[in-house]
Amino acid sequence: MPRPSNNQKRFLRSLGLERPKTWQAAAALIAFLKEGNGAGKARTQEERLALFRTTASKYQGQRIMPNAGRRKPVIVLSVIPKLSRRVECDCQAGLSLDAVSPFHVLVVEEGRPAQAGNKMLADLGAYHLPAEESVRPK
Repeated sequence: MPRPSNNQKRFLRSLGLERPKTWQAAAALIAFLKEGNGAGKARTQEERLALFRTTASKYQGQRIMPNAGRRKPVIVLSVIPKLSRRVECDCQAGLSLDAVSPFHVLVVEEGRPAQAGNKMLADLGAYHLPAEESVRPK
């Protein structure tokens, strides 16, 4: 996989973001920040940057559960904005724009090593954080 270009690195560094590992992920992030992808309520670059930072800090490294089906829990390795054509496909598939997540997540099944063959790209809208267990005083 090609690495991010120097221009991509410079732009992301100017916003205080760590660069993604691949050129494609960096391009998707930059396109989202500059133009948006049609999903979500963020309309300006600053709002999209805040949305990305909030989402990434909430999910990266976390264990998330599938919303439906018998799939196993996964660990989020990184958050990647969807391209606008992917958002359009989701809407054409019958989802309302408000129901479409603006992000994909790169995940690995819980308990498996984070190597190339085990990683999957998934729609963040298909997962949720598990409810926090209530802490009971002893």
